[in-house]
Amino acid sequence: MLPTTVAEPGGPQARAALDHGADLVVVIGGDGTLRQVAHELVGHDAALGIVPVGTANLFARNLLLAPRPLAESVRIALHGDRARVDAGLATITTRHGSHRATFLVLAGIGHDALTVQRVPEVFKRHLGWLGYFGPAALTVRRRPTRMMVRLDDADPMVLEAWSVLAVNCGRIPGGVRITRGSLADDGLLETLVVTASSARQWAGIAVKGLLDLPYDVPGLQQDAARRLRVLPDHAQPMQLDGDVERAVTAVDFEIRPAALTVVVPPREGRGVTTQNSPVAGSRSVTQ
Repeated sequence: MLPTTVAEPGGPQARAALDHGADLVVVIGGDGTLRQVAHELVGHDAALGIVPVGTANLFARNLLLAPRPLAESVRIALHGDRARVDAGLATITTRHGSHRATFLVLAGIGHDALTVQRVPEVFKRHLGWLGYFGPAALTVRRRPTRMMVRLDDADPMVLEAWSVLAVNCGRIPGGVRITRGSLADDGLLETLVVTASSARQWAGIAVKGLLDLPYDVPGLQQDAARRLRVLPDHAQPMQLDGDVERAVTAVDFEIRPAALTVVVPPREGRGVTTQNSPVAGSRSVTQ
């Protein structure tokens, strides 16, 4: 057992486990700890087992690991099937320099990160993911920010965006799917450029997500890419799986296909029919 601390939130512990030859690293925690550990496990054969006890448990939900009783989560983390999934990588630039960070579910720059930043810790502890609703209701009123957005090698777009998101896998709590196409093992990032500026547009985006509608709606532009560059006019907050980075002046997102081994529910207990891949939400899964 290697406890995490504020100063060492999971990365050093994962490196120590790898140095000792571990072929399975089990995380008892939330998306923030998972993200730190996954950053060290990417590219290695060691598997990531997950016992989700965080606020939103976004990555665990996408792998159908949550919500489950604690004892069952432990059993799956130790004895479940293994699968390869993609990981997102962000190269983040601030006025202090650049660094790299991994994300597993989604990352965004702009007002979505400001929403996350404004959620008080007491709300997270007592309300869980519902604690995000109050700050979100205030943040949707903020004016968009001018940003340069470039997908792969396409020509850059300059637009007014409320937020720009890179999505690896798209389920969030409440039955909402951020994007229809985002799969854990498809080798692509789904990109969302949110330009909504009216209550009607926000209502359309909300209905699309809640009902998983296949058609486009005004105020939301969705594409798919392997790389995404975002350059805001002025420094913006960004978030990676709910962890906030402040005053970001540029960010480059990329997908690392099949870079991470995860432990998922055994095939017979997953509630889905699989063909080739044991990953919940993958292209080879039929719900």
